[in-house]
Amino acid sequence: MISLIKDHIISKIRGLINIPFEIAQKKLRPLINLEKFNNEEVIFVMSQKDVKSAMGNEVLPVKIETDSVLLKVFENGSSNDQILSFSVDKNYFVKTLLSNVGLPREKLKNQHVLVEFSSPNIAKPFHIGHLRSTIVGNFVANCCKSLYGRVTKLNYLGDWGVQVGYVKAGLEDLNISTEQLSQDPIRLLYKAYVDAYNRNDTEERAKSFFSELEHGTCSEDNKVFWENVRELSMNNLRDTYSDLEIKFDEYCYESDYKIANIKELLKNLESHGVAKRKSPNDLLVLCTESGNEIPLTREDGTTLYLSRDIAAALDRLNRYEDCKHLYYVVDKSQVEHFVNVANAVHSYTGRDVVKHIQFGRVTGVSSRKGTALLLQDILDKAVEKMAAQQQASQNTRTDDAEVTRILAVTLLMVYMLRHSRCRDFVFNWDNAMQGRGDTGIKLQYTHCRLCSLEENCGVHLPSVCQPDLLKEPLLLDVILQIAKCEDIIQNSIENFESSYLITYMFKLCNLLSKCLSQITVKGQPQEMAEQRLLVYNRARITLAECMLLLGVKPLTKM
Repeated sequence: MISLIKDHIISKIRGLINIPFEIAQKKLRPLINLEKFNNEEVIFVMSQKDVKSAMGNEVLPVKIETDSVLLKVFENGSSNDQILSFSVDKNYFVKTLLSNVGLPREKLKNQHVLVEFSSPNIAKPFHIGHLRSTIVGNFVANCCKSLYGRVTKLNYLGDWGVQVGYVKAGLEDLNISTEQLSQDPIRLLYKAYVDAYNRNDTEERAKSFFSELEHGTCSEDNKVFWENVRELSMNNLRDTYSDLEIKFDEYCYESDYKIANIKELLKNLESHGVAKRKSPNDLLVLCTESGNEIPLTREDGTTLYLSRDIAAALDRLNRYEDCKHLYYVVDKSQVEHFVNVANAVHSYTGRDVVKHIQFGRVTGVSSRKGTALLLQDILDKAVEKMAAQQQASQNTRTDDAEVTRILAVTLLMVYMLRHSRCRDFVFNWDNAMQGRGDTGIKLQYTHCRLCSLEENCGVHLPSVCQPDLLKEPLLLDVILQIAKCEDIIQNSIENFESSYLITYMFKLCNLLSKCLSQITVKGQPQEMAEQRLLVYNRARITLAECMLLLGVKPLTKM
C-alpha cells in the first residue's frame, strides 16, 4: 500500500521536527502525493505551503536523512510555494505495492454510525429521484463502513401524513376497485394521488381522513385501507431494493411516531424549553436559536414531518446508545429541515450527532405533477436494452438473465454516481443507457476481461514480485494508477464523493485497455508472464474494490 511508503518518508521527517509519529502521520500523510516514475525512482511531492498550514507555520528542512528506500530529497518550485520532492527506489515501491494490494485497509476509527437513506413515501412510485437517494445513500453507508467500522443502514418509510388522504380521495373519485388495485397497485395508487392532489376540492377531505387516522377515530375499514396501501407499497419496494442489490438493517415507519406514541416526548420538549405552546390555537412550536418558531403540530393536533423526524432521531439515539453520528442522506432542498432536527436534538440531549449529507436534485421529476419517470419502467427498459446489446456483440460470453440485470443496474448506478454529489442534473434516458464510452459497462467489461485472462492464460500467480521484470512504460503506468487508488478511496470516503472514484476507475480501465492489447501474458517466458499476470491481478482486485465501494457487483462474465 502507498501509505507504507508515505510512512517511511514521515519516519525520516519526524526526527527533525520532534513530534510523535502518530501526530506527524495524521498531519503529513495526506500532504504527500505520488507524482511519477523517473527512471529507477518514484517521485513523491509535498508542498511546503501545505506543511506550513498543517504544522503551524513550520517548514521542513531539505536535509532529510536518506537510505536504500528514500534515495534523495530536493526542493524546487516558486518563491511562494517551494515543493519538496522525495525520490524513492522504484523496485522497493513496486514490490511493496504489488505485495500489499488486496490486504484489509486500516479503519480510521472504531465507532458506530447510523445512516438513513432512500426513505420513500408509500403510495408513490419509486421514481428516478428516489433512485439517487438510494444509490448515493448506499455509497455513503459503504464509506462509513470503511471510515468507522460499524454501520446500521436505516430506511424510514413515509407511511403517514396527508398524502394517505389524497390517495384515499383519488381512489374513490376514480372508482378504482380493490380487485383493480391488486392487479397494478403502484401505478394506480400513484394515479389516484396525482389526480387528487391536482384538484382543488380534495385538500380538506385528505386532511380530514388523516386527522381521523392519527387520532384513532377513523372507521375500521379506513384503518384496513391504510394497512393495505402500506403493504402493497412495501411489497413493491422490497422488489425494487432486491433488483438494486441494496439491503437495509432496519425498516422503520413514520407512523411509529404518530401523536399517540410521542405525546410524552412532546411534553418533554416543552419542559426542556425546546418547544412551547403558541396562542391562540395552542399550537406546539419549535424554538430556534434565531428566535423563529416552527410548528410541530397542526391546528387539529396532528403531527408534522418535523415533529416525527425529531421523535425518530431521539428514539434511535435511545436505542443505539453507542451511536457516534446519525447521518441523513437527503437532497439539498431539505437543508433547513435537518438544521431544525439537529438543533432540536442538540438542545434536548446536548449531543451534536445529526448530520445532513445533502445531494443535488434530479430535476424534471415530480410525483405531485405526475411527471415522474417510474423506476420499474426504467429498469425494465434498461434490461431490454442490455439484452439487445449483448445479443448484437460478438464478445458476449453468457446469456444469463441475472447478468443482464446486473449490467443494467450498473449502467444506472454509475450514471448517477458520476455526477458530483451536490450538483443538480436532468435525467437523460439516452445518456443513462449509453453502453459505449466511459460508462458502467466499461467497468464491468474490464473486470470480466481481467477475470478471463487469469482463468485462461495458462500461468499461475507468482509467490514473489520481481520488479526487474516489469520495465514496460505502459505496465508502469498501470502500476502507478493502482498505487493512486488508496489516496483516491480515502478522499472519496472522507468527502462522500463518488465522482472522484469513478473518474479514477475510468482512467484505470482505459490504461488497462491499452496495456492488455500490447503487454501480453500468453507466449511470454514463464517468469515474465507470471509477473505481468501479477500486475493484471492487482489491477482487477483494485477495480473490484472500487466497484464494491460504489455498490456495484463485479461480474466475472458478460
